[in-house]
Amino acid sequence: MIGGISAVPFLAISGLFLQGGQPPDSVLIFATDECRSCAVLEYEPSASFGSINDPVSPGTRSTVATDGDRFFVSPLEAVNEEIAIYGRDGFVGTVGGAGEGPGEYLRIHGLSFSEGVLHVFSNGRVTLLDQNLEVSGTRLLPGRPIRALALDRNTSLVNTWLGSPEGSGFQFHYVSGEGVRSFGIGLEIIREESQARRFYNIIGRAQGPGFWSAEAFTYRFVEWGRNGAVSRVVRVVSDWFPEEVSLPESGRNPFQQKPPPTLVAIREDEFQRLWVATLVPKGDWQPLDVEPSEFRDRYPEIMETRVEVFDLRTATRIASAELPFYVTGILENGFLVARERDGYGIQVIHVFDVKLRERTRE
Repeated sequence: MIGGISAVPFLAISGLFLQGGQPPDSVLIFATDECRSCAVLEYEPSASFGSINDPVSPGTRSTVATDGDRFFVSPLEAVNEEIAIYGRDGFVGTVGGAGEGPGEYLRIHGLSFSEGVLHVFSNGRVTLLDQNLEVSGTRLLPGRPIRALALDRNTSLVNTWLGSPEGSGFQFHYVSGEGVRSFGIGLEIIREESQARRFYNIIGRAQGPGFWSAEAFTYRFVEWGRNGAVSRVVRVVSDWFPEEVSLPESGRNPFQQKPPPTLVAIREDEFQRLWVATLVPKGDWQPLDVEPSEFRDRYPEIMETRVEVFDLRTATRIASAELPFYVTGILENGFLVARERDGYGIQVIHVFDVKLRERTRE
């Protein structure tokens, strides 16, 4: 029993935690060449949210979800009771209100869409909103989500931080009408937060019934099934993502040391292609003298994004490109989400429609 939640015991094998102890399928992808035959990654702006006139500012960190036509935006962790709704032409309205009743929120930890249902993670629960944005159900959460994802209309996945006198770590939870199933590496004792930062704190949609997870500082991706077992591990050997990452020491100004590549989003599309977005230092990176209170705001000034696409059927990299903006996520339908601060100091979110085009043969 951990934090009042019953947990399934897991066995550690090569750094992974497997129910029953059977090793997963492993895929090794070499991505060290210049990718001359790769497809061209094309992107175009689809919508922008957040301006000095919008009643709900996206904030320094925001969560975004879409049903394909509407975009739902809320600041993360802020004292905020409304979700802003945007169309491609701008602000439409809001949904929600202050409180702890049905359809009311105080601090929103995540938004995610699946099968026409919006999952809102707030107030220690997940609220399900139907296509008319009416409450269709609620589920209690086992803890405060670090990451949250809708897997289908009735099932949510949350990645929580567990803390105890013995240790701390991340843990996964499937949340549905049938209850909560807890599993994953949170059962392992991690005695220092700096160690915990290396574990699975990125999650993304899979085409199977489960999901993908990844470490922020390792180019390795793990697919989990609905039974809580690891089904596949993909490791990429790259010439730009180091095997070992040196993290800035706690309390030091990270802008004085060139930041390492930091994985921020993964998603598998319907063609069994794994999309990966990683923040990398800009080519003209220079140390900055930045106050700690400005760290989150200033990161887009020094980082851009490398997007790579891997074909899981052939275990090959099929696209690679550096994009001149600060990506924070990949939405359910493949949109890239990026943010910047405008001339008024307002956080603005941009959504890009991204497509692959075969390279023209010379």
